[in-house]
Amino acid sequence: MSNPQRDIQVELAFGADLSDPSSWSWTDVSADLLSQSIAIQRGRSDEAGETQPMTTSLTLDNVTGDYTPDNPVGAYYPNVRRGTPLRLSVPSGESYFRVGAPESSRFTTADAAPLDITGDIDVRVEFLIKEIDTNNDLLGKYGSAGQRSWFLVVDNNSRLRLWWSEDGTAMKQVASTVPVPTGSRAAYRVTLDVNNGAGGHTLTFYSAPTIDGPWTQFGDPVVGSGTTSIYSSTTELVVGDVASFPDTLGKIWAAQVYDGIGGTLVADADFRGLAPGTTAFTDSVGRDWVSSNGAVISDLSTRFIGHVDEWAPSWPAGDVTGDEPPHSVVNIT
Repeated sequence: MSNPQRDIQVELAFGADLSDPSSWSWTDVSADLLSQSIAIQRGRSDEAGETQPMTTSLTLDNVTGDYTPDNPVGAYYPNVRRGTPLRLSVPSGESYFRVGAPESSRFTTADAAPLDITGDIDVRVEFLIKEIDTNNDLLGKYGSAGQRSWFLVVDNNSRLRLWWSEDGTAMKQVASTVPVPTGSRAAYRVTLDVNNGAGGHTLTFYSAPTIDGPWTQFGDPVVGSGTTSIYSSTTELVVGDVASFPDTLGKIWAAQVYDGIGGTLVADADFRGLAPGTTAFTDSVGRDWVSSNGAVISDLSTRFIGHVDEWAPSWPAGDVTGDEPPHSVVNIT
């Protein structure tokens, strides 16, 4: 049965380890939603947030018996139980790439001559990370040993960190002098001046409300000894899971790469105007991007997350003929 409330997405994390929200695997059950009434105090706005009082009641089409707790042939048996996490989302009006959902998801574009930057580079990305507990990949060209160029992450100290290689294998790295705030949307930029004219190289970090600017210096420039360079690898350019660090759940709205500081735009992965569900697109400079590992574009904003307090399979009130399909009322707290 189709969902009459298509502006609401309902997901359940069957079999979830309640002590580890980062491991939850969500199942979209929106197609079975028949009706909903909500009384919200606040709930939880994301997996990492603190739970506040919230109640909601959902009615799901249960003609298959999948939402009957003791049905051994149900699709989700034996995980239809109290405590199952439930997430409700609504359209936010602007699209983004949901990082880390699923793990290792990415958008890639094939290597091309304009991407083979060996001198000054200017990298920009607009994102939000829910919570920092590991290194979080953003974008870069990073392959196997011998094919490594550069990549940008937010590290486990909440610092922007640019890694780059001069020979395709060994990596250099420099972090911002101030941390990136978690849980808030903003754009960040890092420039690498490979020869600052004083016998060294300089990395400068910036922040802005969006990737369109205006840019403000973010912390102090970091000056390194000796000039440097970036290896020209043949690996693809990636947004998302670049170097296989475990990704914390977050969002990326746009990512750009410039050849030279404020130079020529050579990659422009702008997800903001894409239709939800997009898995391939061409950017403003002709780069063809494709998704892998389940990466998709979404425009959904999580309103709250709760836990199932009660599963109540029933027939519709007043139906004595069996003409109406069985329902399952799901009460959430």
